Order: sequence, then C-alpha cells, then structure tokens
Amino acid sequence: MAYRIGDLSKLFHISNEMIRYYEKQGIIRSVRQPNNNYRTYSIWDIFSFLEMLQFRELGISAKNIASMKQEHYSQHLRRYLAEYYEKINREIEYKILCRQRAEELIERTECYEMNENNFWVRKIPKQYLFHLVSSKDDEYEKIQISDEVSAGIFSPQIVNFLDPLVEFGEKQEWWYSISQKYADHLTMPFLSQARVMEEQYCLCTVVNMGEIGEFSDACMQAACRYAQSKQYMQTGSVTGVILGRGYEQDRFARYLEIRVPIRPLPL
Repeated sequence: MAYRIGDLSKLFHISNEMIRYYEKQGIIRSVRQPNNNYRTYSIWDIFSFLEMLQFRELGISAKNIASMKQEHYSQHLRRYLAEYYEKINREIEYKILCRQRAEELIERTECYEMNENNFWVRKIPKQYLFHLVSSKDDEYEKIQISDEVSAGIFSPQIVNFLDPLVEFGEKQEWWYSISQKYADHLTMPFLSQARVMEEQYCLCTVVNMGEIGEFSDACMQAACRYAQSKQYMQTGSVTGVILGRGYEQDRFARYLEIRVPIRPLPL
C-alpha cells in the first residue's frame, strides 16, 4: 500500500516540510505517482522513519543516520550509542551536583534565621576563590575580574555553585567561592587563577548586615570575642558568606555567616 505525505504527517505529528527535509537527508525515499506526480511512501519508509525518530532521540543526527545505513551500520551505531551513553552520564552527574547544591541551599535557608547570634564550630571544606571587588564597609571600588574568569564562573553551568564571600582586613575583599566538592566535577579550565582556601575548622555565627550602608567590620567582633572566651586560637582571616538578601517584615536584611578560623590553644 502507498502512503501520501499527509498520511505520514498525521501519523508522526510533524509537518510536511519536515518530512521533505528527512527525505532530502536520505532517510526515506518517495515515489512519484505517474498519474498525478504525488509523492508516495511505502510501509518500509514508515518503518525507516520511525527508526529515525528513535535514533534522533538517542542524539544521532539525520545526516549521520542516513550515512550509517549506507555502510558499517553496526560499527557506527555502537559508536553513536556509546557517545550518547557518555553524554547521559555527564548530564546525570551534573544533575546530582545540582541536587546536592539545592539541598545545601535549602538547609541554609531553613536555619540562618534561627542561627542568628548563635555560635557553633564546623569544618569548612576546601574552597577556590575568585576576586571580584574591594570595599570599605558598603563603599565599593571598581570591580576587577578577568574576562576569562567572569565568562567561566558566571556561565549557566557554574554560577549556581558560587557563594559570595567577604574577607575582613584593612579593607574588605569580596570573592566568589566554590567548594572543591563541586569544582572537582565541573569543567573549569580557569581554576588555576583561583586562590585556594584550604579546609579548616571555623567558629561560625550568623549576623544581619542590615540595610545598605550599615555594614562594617563590627559585625564580626562578637564571634572573635566568643572565640577568645573559649580559648581558641585564630589561625587566619575572618571571612563571611552571604546566605540571603531581601526584605523581611518591611526591613531589608542581609544574612552573613561569619567564619573565624580556629584551633584550640595548646595546654
């Protein structure tokens, strides 16, 4: 039985133009009817078209489908399927990272208000830091970041894994940090330009930086005093990670997790 182009269009829910496109690619071959010059297709064309739809969902282009059917079919098919398998594995690994990140952010948002002005010690994993800007309180200098780094860290694949981090000193230095557990699984050829912050124990607290213009070094002083009262030795610069920014009960809030790197004083 012969099928017209409209029959294939209805069967596969695609336009006549797409069917003509796949015909040009050599997926199917029409026969012109001598009495009216209409295109017609055989049942074998329908089988081939259905197979093409399946292959297309496996990441094989129409051009490659047509060419692999001409010679070394099994060899080409195994290669294309292996490539698709690796692609799916990479996508799964990335989705798992995204799920881990979402879990991390959910835990933060559930706890940061309750943790405000409380203290705890935890191990902060190794971080990679990319410098963005210097400031004195809420007065900021010009952003300084290379095109290569900005194109990398602000790409859709990476930006979700960044934390804005401030380092306290004579001025505040603002960085974007990414944890090693994420960086190890992402494509980051510019990682050599990052500053490395090794794994460390930190005394932590959450503070509200307040409205724009209210931020200062004073927000870290309570944590430093508490560390001294517990006889901890400060081992590096105090840092802070922005946990959230937005209005709460008609007041702008900026929640910052203060991190004082510590170790116990020797007895």
